[in-house]
Amino acid sequence: MKTKTLIAVMLAVCLMASTMTSASATDQLLKSDFKKESFAKVIDFFDYVRAYALLHGLPKPSDNWHAYTYVTYVNKSGMQMLYAGLCNVSFAGAYVTLPMQTVMLHYKTQNNSRDVIVSSSFVMLMGFNDTEQSLFPDSPDRNDNLWASVSIGFNFQNWFKNVTFPSLCSKSAIYPLKKSDDGLTWTWGMRYTNLTAIWYRTFISEDNHTYVKRPHVI
Repeated sequence: MKTKTLIAVMLAVCLMASTMTSASATDQLLKSDFKKESFAKVIDFFDYVRAYALLHGLPKPSDNWHAYTYVTYVNKSGMQMLYAGLCNVSFAGAYVTLPMQTVMLHYKTQNNSRDVIVSSSFVMLMGFNDTEQSLFPDSPDRNDNLWASVSIGFNFQNWFKNVTFPSLCSKSAIYPLKKSDDGLTWTWGMRYTNLTAIWYRTFISEDNHTYVKRPHVI
């Protein structure tokens, strides 16, 4: 698979839920960027959504909708890495910080006969309590009490009248892309602080693979 195809797949799959911290300055992704050894940029993903909508005659998001995304790319030793991290989204008067990150790797098999794509996304935290029926102690399994969390950036006070919410002051910060002297170790990332999350009971079983819709813990 060519690099430009990988980029198209990555943008379509992961950038829909990605964004960044400061709305002041954004970059543009260029075709020539992916010929470099590396780059790090902050883009407004809604700019690309608006452009796509214009080209295809679709309704486009308002011009004051923004989705700032920290995008990094490394092309080294036959491996391409593309990362997108969400910092914040602003739309319809709302400002939301959500910890969503996706990384994709592309490389050839040892004999160069096949392309390999590996993808991993972070969207929520999981928790568990062991039970007497645990299959694997100290590790989550289908017989444990399982919990899933969804981080929120909205004020849900109107929906949960008897719950006291912490103040919504979530923030995100970027760790710049850096490399070691030998160019073999690369570091980058994001940090989220003061997140508010709703926790749900969730289940792993053949009979019930859904979650309880009512939040149990805030």
